[in-house]
Formats: sequence, C-alpha cells, structure tokens
Amino acid sequence: MPYRRKRDLIIKGFSKLLKEDKLKIVAELMDNQLETIELLKSFWYADTEKQKIFDE
Repeated sequence: MPYRRKRDLIIKGFSKLLKEDKLKIVAELMDNQLETIELLKSFWYADTEKQKIFDE
C-alpha cells in the first residue's frame, strides 16, 4: 500500500464534529497548531448571535 500523508487522510464524520474539534484536527496538520487555531478563530464574529447564523 502506498504511503499516505496525514493531510491526505479522509476523516469520516468530519462534518458532524463540533466546530472546536474540527479546528483541532485542521491545526494538527499544520506546523504551528496554536497559531493556526488563532488565525482561523480570527475570522469568527465577536457577536455570538451573528456567528451562530453562519455556523448553522
């Protein structure tokens, strides 16, 4: 079986995971995990009601 890079793996049920869990999985694929999480979270709305609209 050929070697598969971690980033090439398919994560079954990814779309059903909690948003925080998805962030952790994506961050694990990057060199700087904390920086990646902070960057992705910087795109979220500070207003939780607005963010909820986009999350659903």
